[in-house]
Amino acid sequence: ALDSTHAIDFYDLIQSNLNNEINYYLVDCSELEYISSSGISILCRLKEKFKNNTKIIYYSFNEEVQLLLHFLKLDKELSISKTKSEAIEEYF
Repeated sequence: ALDSTHAIDFYDLIQSNLNNEINYYLVDCSELEYISSSGISILCRLKEKFKNNTKIIYYSFNEEVQLLLHFLKLDKELSISKTKSEAIEEYF
């Protein structure tokens, strides 16, 4: 779950790699069963923070999370692919 307990850990993990000059992150979301408002907030914060120099590509969201992101119109704001191969094909 990407909830209040895990959202900050996820943010810190991405943040800790800032100095490594990583331009792309591929994030496998296949085991993400739930996302809370804290998790959504972190996704939005990461998008804003890295909008100019680093791209975060999420793939394999389950149907429930996809519907939530679509409802919030975040599927248009975030880089999301259905599979890892589609993410690689689309963004690299």
